[in-house]
Amino acid sequence: MAQRGFRTEEVILVTTLLDSVKYPPAALGQLYYRRWSMELTLRNLKITLQMDHLSCLTPANLDREIRMHFLVHNLVRRLMLEAARRHQVPLERVSFAGSLAAARRYGEALLQARSEKCRRALREELFRVLAADLVPERPGRREPRAVKRRPKPYPRLMNHRRKWMEISHQNRYYLNSMFGPKYRKSSKP
Repeated sequence: MAQRGFRTEEVILVTTLLDSVKYPPAALGQLYYRRWSMELTLRNLKITLQMDHLSCLTPANLDREIRMHFLVHNLVRRLMLEAARRHQVPLERVSFAGSLAAARRYGEALLQARSEKCRRALREELFRVLAADLVPERPGRREPRAVKRRPKPYPRLMNHRRKWMEISHQNRYYLNSMFGPKYRKSSKP
């Protein structure tokens, strides 16, 4: 049966798994299809957790920053798994971004809760909220990659900030920029 967005011809999958009984082609095709969920996981790490731009400079601090991102990702995934298990909803339909936002909100409330009974009720409510925040079923969906934010019309900082000297005449930035005529401060180029 042809599914919209999928190839209807034959697909050649090259692998080093040569035993066709132990590794049937249909199972390998399913693994290839599941790679989309891995792409979404990487997108969650890079975009939702803002790991696309790391701020540390030393290798040791970069290692800590990456580990912290992975820790937060795993904690949010664990919350999603528990919410899906308790409320019998499919795990792949629970929203990662919604779970992250709810975990932040409820984290503050859990810190301020005075009794264990109140904390337990807050945790149960958190799992209920996570299980209710489902993304729609979208089989075969393709999401084109595009940048939403427009670049700023400033030059890129290509050396250390302490070596960067302020240019007194800012219009120089805009002369060769695609934003030039629109944002130039004076009418003279």
